[in-house]
Amino acid sequence: MAQVSDAVWAHLRARGVTVVYGCAAETGEPFAVPEGGPELFRLADAADAAVAACGHAKLTGSVGCCVVSSEAAAVRLLGGLYDAALDRQPVVALVGLTAGTPSVPRHDSGRLDRLFRDVAEYASTAARPGDLPRLLDEAFAAAADRRGVSVVVVPRDVLAAKAAAADSRTAGDGSSLPLPDEAAVQRAADLLGRGSRPAVVLGRGACDAGGGALGAAEVLGAGIAKTAAARDVLPDDLPLVTGAAGPLATPATRRMLARCDSLLVVGGGFPHGEWLPEPARVRVVAVGQDADGFPADVELPGLPVEALEALVPRLERRTDGGWRGWIEKEVRTWREERDSRARRHFGRVVNPEAVAAELSARLPERTVLTADSGPVAAWWARNLTLRNGMRAVVAENRATRGGGLPYAVAARLAHPDRPVIALLDGDRFRETGAESLLAVRRRFDGGSALVLCVLDGVDPGLLLSRRGASGAAVGFSCADFARLAGMESVRCEVPKQVGAAWDAALRCESPVVLHFLVDAEIPPAVVAPYGDAGERRGRATGGLRRLSGHFGRSRGDVG
Repeated sequence: MAQVSDAVWAHLRARGVTVVYGCAAETGEPFAVPEGGPELFRLADAADAAVAACGHAKLTGSVGCCVVSSEAAAVRLLGGLYDAALDRQPVVALVGLTAGTPSVPRHDSGRLDRLFRDVAEYASTAARPGDLPRLLDEAFAAAADRRGVSVVVVPRDVLAAKAAAADSRTAGDGSSLPLPDEAAVQRAADLLGRGSRPAVVLGRGACDAGGGALGAAEVLGAGIAKTAAARDVLPDDLPLVTGAAGPLATPATRRMLARCDSLLVVGGGFPHGEWLPEPARVRVVAVGQDADGFPADVELPGLPVEALEALVPRLERRTDGGWRGWIEKEVRTWREERDSRARRHFGRVVNPEAVAAELSARLPERTVLTADSGPVAAWWARNLTLRNGMRAVVAENRATRGGGLPYAVAARLAHPDRPVIALLDGDRFRETGAESLLAVRRRFDGGSALVLCVLDGVDPGLLLSRRGASGAAVGFSCADFARLAGMESVRCEVPKQVGAAWDAALRCESPVVLHFLVDAEIPPAVVAPYGDAGERRGRATGGLRRLSGHFGRSRGDVG
């Protein structure tokens, strides 16, 4: 007779789960995978497993799954689950609990589910084998309905027990959302019609509403800014798209939001309200079930697609193109300045902006782009121009570095036919990414490009970094380690060879590590929040004196 652990995997298969992410450092196999899957892909750290599950949810729209087999790994898992909780992504985590021992009494098994209460929408412990079908149903339903994390804690003695007869029950994975109220739609149209300088901001819930948002912007004569979670909702090469919003905001976005008098927020979930205009100065219409994080004069809950379909026909088309013309001019000016900065190198060290800019010109069609948090995310957000059909994933809320590699793994497993390119921080890569390379090497070979681009020398405000006199990170060569792991690698530390290095990496037919030694004293430009010390000039995270000496007082970062 099958064990409960077999029944768990059968339950996941029945729900269409094809891959579950785990931790390579764990011992023991309480969640041993039976023949027939789903696949268990092990990353170096439990936190990375949770981030990969979050990436799967972001890229597919379905529930991501991760599993750990010990209390210690469960604590590490918690950090990665915050990625899903803060970005409102559905993830189910299965946590194996050691059977009763003198140090961990069996009756204390409820402590783990209490540990996850802050991060999880649902957390419960299976006391008996018969509990698991119901708990798994509840966990998946809660994750999907509430767009968050569910945790099921399973003691090992429960997993090892004999499984009961299969339960054919299924639970709903989504809840019905309200249709737009006609009176509220008309109020929203009237409010937006009274403004003379409208703007549109796309948030995490706008994934399917790009066409409607573009239609609204065309009628209103507005520009469109995108949060990090909504980077791929619309392509960056449209003349009315001002680029990123929030802490990574482009100068064009910054100026548009500083001058606008009406704001259409699509998808909500804006985590950085301080980078939006003061609510007293603008009229705000919020569209979507995630219409939170910013006060709105009119809210249209439900699916953004349906709300925009009802709203756009009621909007009055603007014939005066002065505001739109000004926005498009700001976009062109910013792009010219950005490209000019990327072409500048100092001494014999690579400008990190050039790494992203050279990639932007070479992006294959339908590429999936991922990035670590921190300075790397700023170049990812500003210097890469996404075209139609491309996808992009980054942690919008987590302040910790990392995420780019687990997201890349999730992207390759979810979309094996798409090229995947990750921009990674060198220090973070050394911490856990190098160990995960072994799993990448074993699992992926051939097919579309999988490029792990490591920017070595990035200085995140001197946080957790050790540097030598030259400014380069102290540690092993990422390219050399990749070769030792049996992977292809390309190393570049000469500015004139950046484009050729990308060409070589993109030609590889197996996973490749592309290692750039970049100038640690060229920081990403970060704008200040609105109202912060009297609209201060945009700030950078470090190396300001050198940057100002090289670039002068660039208009590109004026608040």
